[in-house]
Amino acid sequence: MKRLALLAMVAAVPAAAQVQVTGPDDALTFALTSQSYVLTGEMASPRGRQERLILNMRAVTRETQGEKGIEGTVEISARVADRQMPLLYSFRLPARASSLDESGLIAADMDDCCAFHREYYDAATGERLFGSTVPIASLALEGPRFKRRVAAFVARMDGNEEHGTWGEDAVGLVTYAAADRVIRQVLVTAADPLMARRLRSLDDERTALAWVDGRTGAPIVTVPDNAAVQPQLRLHFATSDVEVKIRLQHDELVLEGAPAGLTLKVRPSDPIAGGWRVVTAVAAPWAKGVQEQSLKGRYVLFSPARVRSAGSVLDCDKASYDRSSVPADGLFQGAGITSDQAASLGITRPLAPSFTLTCDTGVFDFHGADDGRWLMALDNVIYGFERAVE
Repeated sequence: MKRLALLAMVAAVPAAAQVQVTGPDDALTFALTSQSYVLTGEMASPRGRQERLILNMRAVTRETQGEKGIEGTVEISARVADRQMPLLYSFRLPARASSLDESGLIAADMDDCCAFHREYYDAATGERLFGSTVPIASLALEGPRFKRRVAAFVARMDGNEEHGTWGEDAVGLVTYAAADRVIRQVLVTAADPLMARRLRSLDDERTALAWVDGRTGAPIVTVPDNAAVQPQLRLHFATSDVEVKIRLQHDELVLEGAPAGLTLKVRPSDPIAGGWRVVTAVAAPWAKGVQEQSLKGRYVLFSPARVRSAGSVLDCDKASYDRSSVPADGLFQGAGITSDQAASLGITRPLAPSFTLTCDTGVFDFHGADDGRWLMALDNVIYGFERAVE
């Protein structure tokens, strides 16, 4: 089955800048306005299809001579790359600059005084995925399906409402992500609050993130399809000489311990986050006659609070996902199918990994097939969802 790759950038129009100067001669204020357009590669879009987008990025920054810091505002909008160019989304950020990076993520340099801080957004929807206070570490996984991955680390920042929920002992959050979703996040905490404050300090601690070979410690950016290379994510607090190492196995972060005084904890994630395509549709075992297959071929985008499917019944807000494991006779809301019928659909495990999507338009059960698809029953048809972005 064909899968899509989200290309970071196919074409870009260089930014045009305007400069305004105000204020007294000994404290001039420079206001710089720049605007650029980026034509993306093909991606699963909120319109339920595969298409390219045009990103419009406009940045306004102000800097006064003799004063510390830069104030900025970034406006980002996305339109479909066709003659009508309908608007998909737009949003504004307190940021200094934005770009579409090589991994296909929108990166925004946040309007902080003196520290590195970027926020990353899904180019297809404009939704925020994660932040980082160190340069992200990119990794390419080669094999039957090429996968582009990034890792990030954001230190806990005082005054940040989201970070405040992590607790005073939090050092920061490690993120492992693809272009359209967060795959896994790991919270790093310290037993000693003083140690936590020292390691997360953006002023006093030098922090770096890199992919290395777990055997040799050598930096890596590409993992070939063999067992010789064992990728490992290394988070290095250089000032304090503390290293956190997390192994990568089968596209998943594996926790095997932490340095003395630190604890690593995996945070819950949505199992179906990102873009998917409905690739299979078969009549349910309990159905009689020919059934209409209204969802087949459609692209569906799942995010933590919303599902987009271009007007289908799956379009919903206030989404929540509850995991479970279900035996054959409990599949599809207890439809009562047999183990043999489940196997004919691609589910042979005694307990199928499952989740329930609850939102303002209804409740939908999804079950994991052996080949990685998610199966959902709707109107006597069982649909199979396959990842659109690897």
